[in-house]
Amino acid sequence: MKTDELKLWPETLADVSTACAEYAKAMVLRAEAVSRNKARRIRGQIPMMLPPKPPKPLFPFAFLGADYLGMVLGGEDATPDGARIVWKHHAND
Repeated sequence: MKTDELKLWPETLADVSTACAEYAKAMVLRAEAVSRNKARRIRGQIPMMLPPKPPKPLFPFAFLGADYLGMVLGGEDATPDGARIVWKHHAND
């Protein structure tokens, strides 16, 4: 696992939505800081410190052989028997 990733076992889809929204908000704030630093550099000013890149939330997706079963909700105990867990940000990653 990369250091900029965060593995989460969501209980509901609301947990997934919340984690993705928090990640998106943190990325927007960081992008705004990068933009302000570009303007500061153009004006010859010293750039400000950037906030760290937020960890990307990863969610468990279950596969049985080559068949996609779906996102695992309800914690690690809800994993189907014999299923392989793949950690992804989106199902189509």
